[in-house]
Amino acid sequence: MASRRGAFSGACNQGDLADGSFLWTACAYTSQAYGEERKKAWYVQFQLICMSTGSAIACALALGVNYHKTKAGGVSHGVYGAFIAIHLLAGLIALLLIVDPKTVRRDDGTHLAVFPRPSPKAELLGMWEALRQPRIMFFIFAGFAFDLWLPPLGSWNAYTFGLRARGLNGLCFYILNIVGGFILFGCATCPWVKKRKNRAYLMLVYVLIVNVAAFGVWIWYLALTKPDRAKAGPALDWTMGSEWSKPFAVS
Repeated sequence: MASRRGAFSGACNQGDLADGSFLWTACAYTSQAYGEERKKAWYVQFQLICMSTGSAIACALALGVNYHKTKAGGVSHGVYGAFIAIHLLAGLIALLLIVDPKTVRRDDGTHLAVFPRPSPKAELLGMWEALRQPRIMFFIFAGFAFDLWLPPLGSWNAYTFGLRARGLNGLCFYILNIVGGFILFGCATCPWVKKRKNRAYLMLVYVLIVNVAAFGVWIWYLALTKPDRAKAGPALDWTMGSEWSKPFAVS
């Protein structure tokens, strides 16, 4: 969930949607290719925790640069420059340190993963066969809906809060994301739940409760306040007391 809640005035949300297919494909390949079967849950959650940590750093940077700006307004060129530099540094680290999965071996000497090189025709046929599976077809609908919450929440955040308050919102959000990652990892590896299927249900229940509660409170708040988007936003700041704290808690 990179760059959520308008730390960059919601602008990065559109960038997430544009580069998401490449980013998530690379992340999923990495977590699945290098993790042993018993450690895949940790690899997946560690990947999400790292992404949230990077986003938290970006939000902290935006908050620090704009700390004395109490009004609404755009993000400085310095913030965007630092954001691009962080991305480039991450790419450089990956190029220097990542290794070919086929060279990684378990303690017993067996290969961790072997990935054949199928032809384009075989890839297309494999995709077609996968798409014909009922489970995959149902998952496609969930995939389309996965990030639909980004534009409305990012837009509301940019409309409601001042510049530095948006930075604080993003920072707090990603700190909670990191905590949530550890909670999900605990659910995935819970020693008291023996079956993998039941651990998946446990994770699903946790995610459903958190998301339904968060969206329910947000919709309830919007129904009470009835914001008029035809007018300029209130640019709320933490100096405004309860006027700011209530929507901050919602966001």
